[in-house]
Amino acid sequence: MDHSLPSQIRRELLDLRRRALIRCPETTDSAAGKTTVVNGRQIRVFCSNNYLDLANDPQVLTALGDGLSRWGWGSAASRLICGTTTAHISLEQQLAQFKRCQAAVLFPTGYMANLGLLTALAGSRDVLLIDKLCHASIIDAARASRATTRFFPHNDIKRLADLLQRYTQARRICIITEGIFSMDGDFAHLPEIIPLKNKYRALLIVDDAHGTGVLGEHGRGTAELLDVEEHIDVTVATLSKAFGSLGGFVCCSAELAEYLRNRSRSYIYTTAAPPVVCLAAAAALEVIQHQPRRRENLQAVAKKLRHDLRRAGFELGSAEAHIIPIMLGRAELALQFSHLLWQRGFMIPAIRQPSVPRGKARLRISLMSSHSPRDIDDLVQALICVARELGLLSHPSQP
Repeated sequence: MDHSLPSQIRRELLDLRRRALIRCPETTDSAAGKTTVVNGRQIRVFCSNNYLDLANDPQVLTALGDGLSRWGWGSAASRLICGTTTAHISLEQQLAQFKRCQAAVLFPTGYMANLGLLTALAGSRDVLLIDKLCHASIIDAARASRATTRFFPHNDIKRLADLLQRYTQARRICIITEGIFSMDGDFAHLPEIIPLKNKYRALLIVDDAHGTGVLGEHGRGTAELLDVEEHIDVTVATLSKAFGSLGGFVCCSAELAEYLRNRSRSYIYTTAAPPVVCLAAAAALEVIQHQPRRRENLQAVAKKLRHDLRRAGFELGSAEAHIIPIMLGRAELALQFSHLLWQRGFMIPAIRQPSVPRGKARLRISLMSSHSPRDIDDLVQALICVARELGLLSHPSQP
């Protein structure tokens, strides 16, 4: 036994505390919604990925309850043993139809979807070109794939073109980006990437975890919003955000789907998602398709919040959707700001390294369709008050 391990861990923890990077998440005591209860106190939530307020929706809960009486809870095996049910197959078919692709492959989590896709698709003779701000699951999957991995600066199309030119001899080149970036709230420059992927015969993979269900006229995501759906080769999405459920899925050709079912280790070697999770996700999809007002309201309150915060003098970077960062720089400042908001009854945790680069700490606001203009006004006033207290806004404008 290595008796030095505890002391090494202790030193690392002390270093994290010194740099204001230790995490101590609050424990909530109520169902997911725009308010929660912590230690008997009601807190207003502005950090949830439950964008369409479906995690506790009656239609979703009814599907879940009805499904439990038939399916029970666990799936009892991996998908390739006896864990594939009609609930899994039906959801995959519905997701494929929704996303206008040939097939969808369901994974227990979004992280596992990226891991399963990239490790099956890419190997030592392939090249992965990844936007530097892509999610950790993409980065980890790329490293595990053994492919040559290169990162291009965020939305830097010129640098991407240079990398494509450099690796023309690779067996396979994949360009990987998010649709809407999870920490910055801006969109990938897909209309500029597509001509490059065509020129160099690369595969374009878009992780649209934060856009699926939320963006576009029909909620199909970032590619629908930007009118480029037919040019995306593979889309990865999640059921744990707009759907309010749990799971990830890959939308692709029928041939690639069959390949993933036979080669993707995170699909083959893990227990299948419970069937009732599939039923809840299917019910959420029904709401997404037939209640467009939810995403319309989400985008309306997001537009109002971006306008009001910029008018007040906050730095939001290039945010253009329902994810809105308030850029603060130092981790200590972000923690202090978050704590003062908490005292006023608002939950917006500080986002720090390694979730964002060093020196790019921020508050990351994410909105829900159930937030009202009054909720936005209350939040803006609280943010202004805290900014004044910290000396960040000497004479902020009123929204």
